Amino acid sequence: MIIEDIARELYGLPPEEFTAARNARAKEVAGSGDRALAMELRRLPKPTMAAWLANMLVRTHPIKVEELIALGPELREAVRKGARGDMRRVVDRRRAMIKELVDATSQFASAESHAVGPQVRRRLEETLEAAVADERSAAFLWAGRLSGQLVYIGLGGAIETTPPPSDPSPRARPQRNSFRGTDPDEKRRASEQAAHEAAESLMSAQRAAESAKVLVRDARKRHQEASARHRDATQELHVAERDMGRADKELAGALRRGAEAEQRVKEARRKHET
Repeated sequence: MIIEDIARELYGLPPEEFTAARNARAKEVAGSGDRALAMELRRLPKPTMAAWLANMLVRTHPIKVEELIALGPELREAVRKGARGDMRRVVDRRRAMIKELVDATSQFASAESHAVGPQVRRRLEETLEAAVADERSAAFLWAGRLSGQLVYIGLGGAIETTPPPSDPSPRARPQRNSFRGTDPDEKRRASEQAAHEAAESLMSAQRAAESAKVLVRDARKRHQEASARHRDATQELHVAERDMGRADKELAGALRRGAEAEQRVKEARRKHET
């Protein structure tokens, strides 16, 4: 068995089981005499929660993941043509599919007793976005052996994670391409990059707008609830003040009648003694 097969098996395990399983497989391989493979296995890093979720998506929703990755060529073609309508359509479709996949894997994680917070969701979203934007990132995702997050930063892509075992590239982040010459191909590539970054900015702006809508809705709901509690408290205070006023009058009357009764008792006692 080659390291890619073993790695795919290991990266399909929950993160808390990864280290023990990796060490056990490395020990088993070393015992069979393949010490080089055993050393490679021991170097495999434990996956982050976002990476594990991405690996599970490939296993549990392969058709959906394949459909998402297929949007990449469509987006690049729309960018190449400068077709803004097509770019917007693909970006909207990508956002909807990523949300569907993230929601699905969040439910799966919850069923496995793993909480998926906002930060993990965002890292998973960025990993899926990178897979659409860059063919190399798509290949990493499809391999199902991610140990960390994928991040796309421009033409050529960028990997913000330890690459899968079969990838020969270093961990270092590639730099953005810079086109400053006068060659027509360079100008075209620069134009494509600018158009693609415009599409990315559009998606980021749409995502920010959606987040703002959620915040506004939640804030309005809390304001309405607080206003209702304030009205109820004000009404209760008014009723309590009215009841207190009545109680004060009743107490004053009772004290007065009590004093009068004591006076009558004193007079009656004096007459009796006389």
